[in-house]
Amino acid sequence: MKDILPAEMRLRNEVLDTMREAYRSFGFEQIETPCMERIDNLSCNQGGDNEKLVFKILKRGEKLKSASGGGDASDLVDLGMRYDLTVPLSRFHAKNAQLLPSPFKAMQIGPVWRADKPQDGRFRQFYQADIDVIGDPSVNAEIELLCATSSFLGKVGLGSSMIRINDRRLLVALARACGFEEQSFAEVFVSMDKLDKIGLDGVCEELVRCGHGEKSVAAYREALSSFSKADDKLACCRALLAEAGAEDVLSDLEDVIAGVELFSEGETVPRLDLSLVRGMGYYTGTIFEVESAEFEGMSIAGGGRYDKMVGRFSGRDVAACGFSVGFERIVKILLEKACAEPSEDAIAVLYDKSLSPLEVSRLQAEWQKARDEGKTVSVQKKARNFNHQQEQLAERGFGRIVVVNKGDL
Repeated sequence: MKDILPAEMRLRNEVLDTMREAYRSFGFEQIETPCMERIDNLSCNQGGDNEKLVFKILKRGEKLKSASGGGDASDLVDLGMRYDLTVPLSRFHAKNAQLLPSPFKAMQIGPVWRADKPQDGRFRQFYQADIDVIGDPSVNAEIELLCATSSFLGKVGLGSSMIRINDRRLLVALARACGFEEQSFAEVFVSMDKLDKIGLDGVCEELVRCGHGEKSVAAYREALSSFSKADDKLACCRALLAEAGAEDVLSDLEDVIAGVELFSEGETVPRLDLSLVRGMGYYTGTIFEVESAEFEGMSIAGGGRYDKMVGRFSGRDVAACGFSVGFERIVKILLEKACAEPSEDAIAVLYDKSLSPLEVSRLQAEWQKARDEGKTVSVQKKARNFNHQQEQLAERGFGRIVVVNKGDL
């Protein structure tokens, strides 16, 4: 967790304003959910490794006293800090579905918490920014999510991005075609998800160490090698999975890729990636990640379809698809690129130290009209080191400096 200094806070607010404007222009409506959820909602075996990182909250008062003698640590906990925004949204929709349109296009922005090991670009408290379409089973939901996010990234100067697209059903079809046992698919996917970090050889060695048949591992190696070398990824997938009954899924992915290409006019490049896994257990169909050349080795956005999640809370399956932007990573990229241009609409009014509080108040009132016109006016004492003060004001974006002496009033 970290403190945020004014320069970063200004940038964060600019990014959030741009994001809200971009998503609102596509018809997404902002909602808010509590920072805490019931612990059983956060421990549903669908959140992958994130469920191990939940900050748990002790029961309170008499409930804690009563549970303390039980001997089981889990009895002491009834709530947890949310680790993402998808689980809260699913509960929210199940509870409020009758008050919402269908399909419902949700925008949710807020902090989440994970008891993770901090590292570059990764924090224990950080902001997530999600858009979701609930109630639309067609690929139109995926296309709109990707296009809206592409639009936002373009507005903040990260338009030249690449979108990797896959489908969990293709992962199942590939595992089945390679001869892996059905009950071990989840374990196979965990290893496959490490492809970017340890390479194909590393993944295959891990699969063998985990006890998977060498014939299946060899078939998987050959399939991924063929796919990585193919110019036409869709055609290669059709050949690899010809007997797997995956044609409808591939046709849907073809429509998604074509739709995003049409919208972005080549600025955002979507491509099929048969190795993309994404670790969240609640994904049921399409999955996608966005990569930027300016944040090498890490995605800056990701999501997918989770048609079974809302049903956990409502008792009835509802089609759902969502996209989460890596807000902290985007801010980090933009901070490194930032070169604030001073604006004439940001005015620093510097007064002499001899002015009385009443005279300073008069100055504040005098410059209020400029504030009402949308300008930023900071009234503050003129520093002894005036040159240094000017440099600091310029770095903060103040393009106009007005000095007021005792005799000017």
